[in-house]
Amino acid sequence: MASRPVAQGAYTMDSHHVRRIETRDGYVRNEGNVEDCGIRGPFGIDYGAIVPKRGECANLFVPVCISASHVAFGSIRMEPVFFALGQAAATAATLAIENGSSAQDVDYGELRRCLLRDGQVLPLAPCAETVKADNANCVAVVPMPQEMQLKSGWYETCLEDVVKAVSIWANDVTLPREGYALSVKQDGVTVRFADEDGRFWAEQTLLQLVEKTSNGIRVPCLQIRDWPRYAWRGVHLDECRHFFGKQEVKKVLDLMAMHKLNVFHWHLTDDQAWRLEIPGFPALLEYGAVRPFSLVRGATNQSPKYDDKPYGPFFYTVADAREIVAYAQARHITVVPEIELPGHARAALAAYPGLSCVGSTLTPRHPRILWGVEDEVFCAGNDETIRFLEHVFDVVCDIFPSKTIHIGGDECPKTRWKACDKCQARMAKEGLKDEEALQAWMTRRFLDYLGKKGRRAIGWDEVLSSDIPASMRVMAWHTRMPGYVVHTAEDAVKSGHETVATPMVSCYFDSRQGVEDDGHYEFPRRTVTIRNIFEFDPAAMMDEKESKLLLGVQSCNWTERTWGSDDLEWKMWPRTCALSEVAWTASPMRRFLEFRVRMERHRLRLVAAGVNCAPLK
Repeated sequence: MASRPVAQGAYTMDSHHVRRIETRDGYVRNEGNVEDCGIRGPFGIDYGAIVPKRGECANLFVPVCISASHVAFGSIRMEPVFFALGQAAATAATLAIENGSSAQDVDYGELRRCLLRDGQVLPLAPCAETVKADNANCVAVVPMPQEMQLKSGWYETCLEDVVKAVSIWANDVTLPREGYALSVKQDGVTVRFADEDGRFWAEQTLLQLVEKTSNGIRVPCLQIRDWPRYAWRGVHLDECRHFFGKQEVKKVLDLMAMHKLNVFHWHLTDDQAWRLEIPGFPALLEYGAVRPFSLVRGATNQSPKYDDKPYGPFFYTVADAREIVAYAQARHITVVPEIELPGHARAALAAYPGLSCVGSTLTPRHPRILWGVEDEVFCAGNDETIRFLEHVFDVVCDIFPSKTIHIGGDECPKTRWKACDKCQARMAKEGLKDEEALQAWMTRRFLDYLGKKGRRAIGWDEVLSSDIPASMRVMAWHTRMPGYVVHTAEDAVKSGHETVATPMVSCYFDSRQGVEDDGHYEFPRRTVTIRNIFEFDPAAMMDEKESKLLLGVQSCNWTERTWGSDDLEWKMWPRTCALSEVAWTASPMRRFLEFRVRMERHRLRLVAAGVNCAPLK
């Protein structure tokens, strides 16, 4: 007899051994067709999954709950604990079979420990008083809403646009900032929202819930009340090492909006390139936006090998940048530009050598070819350098309406300053004890300059090395390491600074992601898996007062060894999905195995949207 999908229904057991399944379509399976994957729960009740044996419909599984000799699922009422644990067990069994193992090899004890605490069921998605099988598997919202109850049935309409199918949109000031409440019933869809951001995020949730039918679309009946954990939910993109262009940036912004990520940190200047047009300074693009040749794939600074092809000129005009800003704003995303100072400035200095400490003797006049850090930095003692940077920030503030502007501040060697007469004269005039204090002076100078324009400066955590006013925001990328003196997100908030956490060990996506035989990574410096990201809690080491200074979290996509758009997407997705959960969903709500359940379906959604998404395993 040909194998058929296991439908929702009931089966009987004898000493926890499956005797038969009676499915809704009348097909009966005997004990030779199934395995019992139940796990023991509270109150003497089992819950688990019935799965076809290996080779028979190996991707079709049914969650069940077992009580004595009876299994209830689908049309029979099921408590949330039974459905949630059964669904998770079914997914875990599915993955085991697909990976060539057995459903019996799954650690169901770990599964239960992840989902239960002190005998109580943690909130899960989906979770409801009554659940029907016909809509349970459709709920794969990423990031997971704060509160969700799945109900029986569907809302169906002949309309093709689910947003247009909403019958009531209502402002509700009782909801948290960016929050929304979504109600889907068989007779209609209503949305309440705290503000325009909340309205937009509600639309994104609906777009993930909708399914196409032969007559239009349908949405599962449910109730959602949702709001973000953090105000800063960021994605960083380095376009200096490799350039991706407007279309890929727009695709990144589209995907950010889908996942309720709202800050695009755009890294536009560095040693290896200057990517933004600044009217009045054409040499920035003539010299700074093109490398005469580049390192080839697999080459290192220690063993360099070059191609013979110019890379560029690649840059964004003022009009291009405005276009990106408008595109982002339509998706409720703020673009935060980064102009590096005082270090990571070799591309600018190639264009205007007089802004360096060595002046016209600086050669060659092109950006840095190798990756890493350059000794040549902006001359802090040169008034011309200060005026140049002020003009740059005038243009930046005119293009970008963001209230926060990134001014870099990381990895600034002091070698040139120590030998520079102008820098030493500045230190003497300002009463600065050393070169670290000189960098702090320069940071304060532009913190004040941006402040007069109504903007806030943010910098990498190295800005904490000297006395910096608390008005300076900090982007913390270090974590505590033996033998190293570094500043962390915890240090920043303890010092009174509003902080964005983006630790290298959890949020740097140029790291390997744990995919076997992954040719997208040349060097195994670090591994950052979706589980590493998902289990990252940026406030874990902060008290209540300190955590209020934590603006949020952000991923960083550094692109020294990211060679094109496909490579970029492979490294960003699905890990950015895990980052979105950290940024949006309250920590007690998040459980990795439950996330893994949703991601199986959500990854297919990304692939269908044309995303070169890496596998989950």
